[in-house]
Amino acid sequence: MNNASEILVINTSKPANAKIIRHIKPVTSNVVIGTNVISDMMSDFTSFFGGRSNTYQNKLSNIYETAIEELKIKTHDIGGNCIVGLKIDIDEITGGRKTMFMITAIGTASKIKLNENQKKYNATTSKSSVTISDLKLQIKRRELIQKANEGDLMVDNELWKFATEHRVYELFDYLYSEYITRKYEYQNSNPNFDVYASNLNSDFVKSLIYRKITRKTEDVDELISIIKKNHLFDFKRVSDLLNSSISEVKQAGLKISILDKYEYKITDIECFKKLHDLIDQIFPVIVKYSTKNLRFSSKKIQFWICSKCGKENNIKTNPTNCFHCRTDIYGLPGGNTSVIESKMEIKKKIDSLNKIFNK
Repeated sequence: MNNASEILVINTSKPANAKIIRHIKPVTSNVVIGTNVISDMMSDFTSFFGGRSNTYQNKLSNIYETAIEELKIKTHDIGGNCIVGLKIDIDEITGGRKTMFMITAIGTASKIKLNENQKKYNATTSKSSVTISDLKLQIKRRELIQKANEGDLMVDNELWKFATEHRVYELFDYLYSEYITRKYEYQNSNPNFDVYASNLNSDFVKSLIYRKITRKTEDVDELISIIKKNHLFDFKRVSDLLNSSISEVKQAGLKISILDKYEYKITDIECFKKLHDLIDQIFPVIVKYSTKNLRFSSKKIQFWICSKCGKENNIKTNPTNCFHCRTDIYGLPGGNTSVIESKMEIKKKIDSLNKIFNK
């Protein structure tokens, strides 16, 4: 199967015309929508029997189809050709004086073998027509992408809504620039961009965000904020940041190392151990320790010499950061996520996961 759209999706445990070869693993997708989307739909919905009820139903169908489409992509990526036991739930998310709704689709990615009759049927039922609505959506999508490429796309609430509902991933860079440009108008947070980013395929967003960080951009804190909000922590990408030859990129990797994934597996325990060891290797203690006698006393004190300003620091009163310039014992500037903090947080996760998985 070459196309994710061809994947069979059923809400029962067994397909009627095929044999399950193996269950691969559960797959989930989440589509987050703002309350403005619901209110917009309700404004179009005059009555269950009114002429405009189709608009309401079509928008709901699009949201559900988006969630299912992501399940298909995830299943295709891991070698499945069927999703069994499909379930869809809707939950309300409230926080920071904002309310959003999250639609969750879950099923089991499986590998099935179609019988001969079903293969023949599938071979003769390829898509040969589209609706007017599908055609208009595709035309509008292409027009928006072209305007963005020409730098002539006006960003307003209607665009945010369209790009979010229809997952127009091609506009990511353009909308991200808008997010950075206008962030202070939203008190350092753009809810439109947050919802848009959370609706896109997480692997796609990861690849863009981490790539931007490797370029040593000035907006690295905003990029890290997106990773935090969308739980886009990734062991391989964080390790690549830590192994960078650029100091600022390494420090970004250190900040991201304490963030969370959306879900954890038993194999993550070993990954966290490797990450802990990598931080030890990348950020060694670089200061010199020594002892000396107190003035007019035989009592000795321990101290270390700052690698940046060269001044002495009493180990007892200033164990990690220079009193004079705030540089720490690893040579990093004060105010950043510290090596010690990162290692402590990673150790907490290792211990907690060991407990959860009874290791």
